[in-house]
Amino acid sequence: MSVKKRNISFNSANGEDTVVGYFYTDSETAPRAVVQLSHGMCEYIGRYDDFAAYLCARGYAVCGNDHLGHGATGDSGTDGYFAERDGRKYVLEDLHTMNRLAHEAFPELPLVLFGHSMGSFFARQYAASWPDTIDGLVICGTGGPNPLGGVGLALTSVLSAVRGGKHRSAFINRLAFGAYLKRIPSPDTPYDWISRDKEIVAAYARDSKCTFIFTVSAFHELMAILRDVSSPAWAAKLKKSTPMLMISGDMDPVGDYGAGVKKVFGWLREAGVGDVQLKLYPGARHEVLNETNRAEVYADVAAWLDEKIPAGGAAD
Repeated sequence: MSVKKRNISFNSANGEDTVVGYFYTDSETAPRAVVQLSHGMCEYIGRYDDFAAYLCARGYAVCGNDHLGHGATGDSGTDGYFAERDGRKYVLEDLHTMNRLAHEAFPELPLVLFGHSMGSFFARQYAASWPDTIDGLVICGTGGPNPLGGVGLALTSVLSAVRGGKHRSAFINRLAFGAYLKRIPSPDTPYDWISRDKEIVAAYARDSKCTFIFTVSAFHELMAILRDVSSPAWAAKLKKSTPMLMISGDMDPVGDYGAGVKKVFGWLREAGVGDVQLKLYPGARHEVLNETNRAEVYADVAAWLDEKIPAGGAAD
């Protein structure tokens, strides 16, 4: 098995940045379907290389782009910044462009959107905005409504107006992440909430493309996209026949230790989504793809894809 990773680029919907994207394919096997990744906050697609290689070995092509202010897309000095305003709309439009490019590259293949954490919020909104461009949805490490969301939106609006959208606030960062270690005994780093795998956490802590602080305008957009997908009204906009899988750790603070994830699952069921599954992994923290039981998670995702996504014709 030989996985090829190909870089592409395209103009962002914000009219300023160049978005960097990637295609992963197995050079020895024609893919049966495509998985599009929407990565989380303060990370980038390269952190999914191992997962992508696993899927490629099982007959899937994988693609994704580094969101605005992340990874190679943020190399021009814009880490943690989307745009002065309406940044969430540009991130969504860029996901749509990546989706279009994937369909052009593999015109006969079904496509599944896989979103993790912040990327799951965008994937959830994407599925409501362009439901006919995806054939399945995997929601990983997601969250329910944030009770402090209204306060956060107001504070970030004020700070953006006073200090500018590129200002980075330690106070807002603490408001967002300050409680995430409360159930972790003797944490070694501020990032132990992402995984029980100490090597993963240490690598994350060393990576400057993971440890930057979001700008206040980007925090505002993050809170706004979570607000946009945190209601039964959002779930009602989804295509009810699209199969959906939700995976999270039951020790993930982003998902309120399972409670927020179950709330989102309930909205989907109440909205009439006919095929939605939820799996909470006992003891797992935020990044289930990087957890100590990741082999189990990988296998579960692959099994779900094999069962729910019919194989398409080979791409031209």
